[in-house]
Amino acid sequence: MRRKRQKRSLHSPSISSQARWAEVREPNEDELKKTLVLRIPITEASAKVRSGPPIDEEADYMLPVWAGELPLRLVTGAPTSDPRLRRHVQVPAYVRSYQTQSRGRKVS
Repeated sequence: MRRKRQKRSLHSPSISSQARWAEVREPNEDELKKTLVLRIPITEASAKVRSGPPIDEEADYMLPVWAGELPLRLVTGAPTSDPRLRRHVQVPAYVRSYQTQSRGRKVS
């Protein structure tokens, strides 16, 4: 019963795309044993990020299924003032020139 629930959870549209599940193999018993699915509300988050190609099971490389990375980036947009600010209050220079460092590259 637990395995059936776990498989159902892995196929949930909130976790992954149904189209993706249609093209990949089902998880094997060993992979299911190593997988825990949790549903929790997220109010804050952090992540350990890894770059580089996937590290798949050797047999998976023989499958005709795409594997790779989908790079995401954080982009700072133009400042938007609170509509309730007094008219004379300008966006400060430190906000106009805001930049963060992400892995040694400037993200603006």
